[in-house]
Amino acid sequence: MDKIVLFKCEQLVSNLELNDTNGFIKYDQIMNDIGISQEDKLNIYSILAGILHLGNINFEDDSESTQNGCKIISTSEQALIMTAQMLHVGVHDLRNVLLERISMMENTIISVPLTVHEAEHVRDKLAKTIYARLFNQLVVYVNTSISFKSSTSHISIIDTIGFENCPINSFEQICINYCDEKIQQIFNEHLVETARLLFQEEGIGLNKIDYIDNQDCINLFEDQITGWFHLLDEESNVTERQSNQSTHDIFHGNPNHSMIPPKLDLPAASIIHHNEVFVVEHYSGNAVYSTSEFIDKNNDILLDSFIIFVRKSKNEFVKNLFDEIFVEQFKDKINYLSVGTKVRSEMTDVINKVKRSVVHFITCIKPNVKMIPNEFQKDQIRSQLKTLGFASILSFIEEVQQKIRKRECRVRKAQIN
Repeated sequence: MDKIVLFKCEQLVSNLELNDTNGFIKYDQIMNDIGISQEDKLNIYSILAGILHLGNINFEDDSESTQNGCKIISTSEQALIMTAQMLHVGVHDLRNVLLERISMMENTIISVPLTVHEAEHVRDKLAKTIYARLFNQLVVYVNTSISFKSSTSHISIIDTIGFENCPINSFEQICINYCDEKIQQIFNEHLVETARLLFQEEGIGLNKIDYIDNQDCINLFEDQITGWFHLLDEESNVTERQSNQSTHDIFHGNPNHSMIPPKLDLPAASIIHHNEVFVVEHYSGNAVYSTSEFIDKNNDILLDSFIIFVRKSKNEFVKNLFDEIFVEQFKDKINYLSVGTKVRSEMTDVINKVKRSVVHFITCIKPNVKMIPNEFQKDQIRSQLKTLGFASILSFIEEVQQKIRKRECRVRKAQIN
């Protein structure tokens, strides 16, 4: 395990009580129970092993390249071979997909060498995409194992990651936090507005309930003209794209916006340039975003060379994981949607389904920033409860209870008299 790079993440929390062997046996049996065949289980394990070996492949500048290309370092050759074996592809094909970008223009194939940074991005993208497609397939297995032909009712679970705030946030965090803002808005509407209307119908008068209305922040993302999603898509379509232009567009399109503080003090030694940074005041607090990779991540279309590479796999299980992507991407590239547009569209669908449903919320509170058991930091917990709107809700409940008690007293007095 110590030799697997993907297991060395600094944020990985070790749990000495977990037993990997027992865990493997447990989940292997679960896959048996939901009807996954022995052959498919072996394919799943092989793909997971391939992802782990893929993370061990590293790159260095190629001194012989005339186009600033790179090469795989000698100590990573074994990882390259093992990855190819696990994914049932040729070593030569895997090397090419990691070191070259192949574009297809009409009937011409153009090959461009990748820099070390670009190759690392392709490696990580390849690993994440394979893992995501495998995860989706496991969901299909689970859904198939639930034996019913039709149902008039169903239970859906939305598991959100919650607000994410790193020292410097990127494209992934802004998408996550946008979704979190949308869910928080539903939370506010459901627990505060719906309850208020209900008690008004019962004839219990209430004062105005104060809570954090995050519509301004959502508009910052969704506005059809000055919204972040729209501005980023426009910048992504420009031939010579510049990350600092995205930052400029955000400030220029939203002058004096209440959710964007005008100034940001960065450390003198910071590698992030001021013209590539902006701040958003989310309901959970301020988040600093760097736009340096926003455009590339928003145009996260799979490389043509990657899709061709996957289709060369000798394993039908691996190939079938990407059939949908293969058809969609090559069917009509003109109608390709950016990642930001997909996130917004999918979130809209989720919100519409939630609004048509009977909703119950389960909110997780972090007891401490160290992520250790049996330690409760009052300020940390109080801050979370406040940003989630619980302070307003508790005040609201207290006011309702007082009014109910007063009304009950009046009824009792009327009965006595």
